[in-house]
Amino acid sequence: MKFGAPFQPQLTQPPSLIGMGLTHVKAARRKAEQFLVPIIEERNQLPLEERPNDMLTWLMEDAIGEEKDPRNLTLRVLVINFAAIHTTSRVGYPQPTLSPGLV
Repeated sequence: MKFGAPFQPQLTQPPSLIGMGLTHVKAARRKAEQFLVPIIEERNQLPLEERPNDMLTWLMEDAIGEEKDPRNLTLRVLVINFAAIHTTSRVGYPQPTLSPGLV
């Protein structure tokens, strides 16, 4: 059984204009690009041994072809941050478990 998008009303699924208007993805991406693109371009000028040892540098080193574009790297950072925040926000909520007698 699939969960997620199939259970959303048709108007809020991603391709619709209303669904796109309800999200702030484009604005968040623009803000992230304003912040990260200059940092990425500055790091591209540095020799490899002088770059900081962090996730952004790892992404830059592993990028191939179009992935090396600073805007694409920014999107990758946003996706990784979303996944990290999503998984750590679930830590404080205990998952319901069934007691052995009920199974």
